[in-house]
Amino acid sequence: MSILDSLLTPKNIERGINLLQGNQGIVNTLTGLPIGPASARAYIRNLSGSTEPITEDFFNADQLAEIKNRTARTMADFSMEDPNERSWNALNQVVPYDMSSPISTTKMFTNPKSDITGTLGTYTYKKNRDGTISAIDKHDFDSFAGGLENLYGQGPNLETMEDRWATESLGKPDWTYGQELPFLPPDVDFLGTTIPEDRITKVDVKWQPRESVIQEAINAYKAGKITTSKLARIVGGIYGQTGSDVTQDYFEGQEYMRDDWNKSAIPVNINLGRISHLDKLRANQNFARYLATHKNIPSQIKKQAATHAGPISTAPINVGNPLGYGGGDGGYRASRPESERQHTGHGKSGMGRDRSELMATGGLINLYRYGGFI
Repeated sequence: MSILDSLLTPKNIERGINLLQGNQGIVNTLTGLPIGPASARAYIRNLSGSTEPITEDFFNADQLAEIKNRTARTMADFSMEDPNERSWNALNQVVPYDMSSPISTTKMFTNPKSDITGTLGTYTYKKNRDGTISAIDKHDFDSFAGGLENLYGQGPNLETMEDRWATESLGKPDWTYGQELPFLPPDVDFLGTTIPEDRITKVDVKWQPRESVIQEAINAYKAGKITTSKLARIVGGIYGQTGSDVTQDYFEGQEYMRDDWNKSAIPVNINLGRISHLDKLRANQNFARYLATHKNIPSQIKKQAATHAGPISTAPINVGNPLGYGGGDGGYRASRPESERQHTGHGKSGMGRDRSELMATGGLINLYRYGGFI
């Protein structure tokens, strides 16, 4: 066991959190400098209780380039979808997780993909009036435990299915029925009638204390069952800010976990500048292949796309977000009834739309598909 591991205790973690919360102004200043991993700086700011907004100034050039690249790649994916059968992600302009690089406390120093996944996760984008694109998010924690090993990596000693089941529950407080409490006054129903004692069991429900929950996570980390990033996520879920979309169930037993719970988050609005057609070609090889190989695409467009398409293959082009990461519907789209599709706009025919609408909903591809070129 290293010296650092020996210092890893629930009490020391709480001391660190208290230090951050007691120096929020300093934390805002230091984390606002675009030096070092954005994910670590946003995490520290969150634990301090700060709601200081995160903008493009928060990131260095490589981090901004990664956000812009994954936004452009997603926009290109959406432009290849049938406008009458658009996915949930496309309709809501959701940029999903990049699962190619799990969140890692070591890779966040060297890999912008891992760093930005740890900073933003899933986010949305919007087009501003001046034509620029903004990435919109909020930095908060929507559960005690967070995602599974596909997002946070696998501990070196996580071997059996039993280990996996055990790590899934880490960070979540257990509760048990305590002793019966016959000394409580009898219950009375809404009519004022006393409910007989034999019809109700009065018990003292006991929740697992916060220190015990954190200690279990620390033990799993020291045993190599979870990664450092997973442990950090559990600490964030217990001590960090919880967004307004979290249900009341999340706060059950909160008196045992925290006595200062409130729903808050760090607003994120990152102006990425303009995202051009060329940006999409560079970010999404599937998009470039699609344009380069479609027979009715104008020759100049095909020629430009071919320079970014790589080796042309006959393999199917992977479009969209089939696994549903980040709120996507996966296979749900095709199973929806026709009435629901029409209600959401999916039942409209592409023919008869003006070009500006097609460009807004489907991008450049649909301008050719329904503008007379295809």
